[in-house]
Amino acid sequence: MVKTTGVFHFRLGGIIVKRYLTTPIYYASGAPHLGHVYTMFLADCARRTTRMAGDETRLVTGTDEHGQKIERAAALAGATPGAFVG
Repeated sequence: MVKTTGVFHFRLGGIIVKRYLTTPIYYASGAPHLGHVYTMFLADCARRTTRMAGDETRLVTGTDEHGQKIERAAALAGATPGAFVG
């Protein structure tokens, strides 16, 4: 068994490893910023690296478009929550 250090990479001999990489759940209450881009860039680099190593890799991301933060931000913008995040 060969094991390399890192959050997302380990191999078990010649076995193809299935991986699921995720990003934080972003809130839609504000404009995207550099932190979002940086996180997505690193996650995509990790996905590509593990794919090149021969592993089956999926990258999953999303946004949180529900809750009081969205409702309050929509009210300040003078819109309904659905229109605000859509």
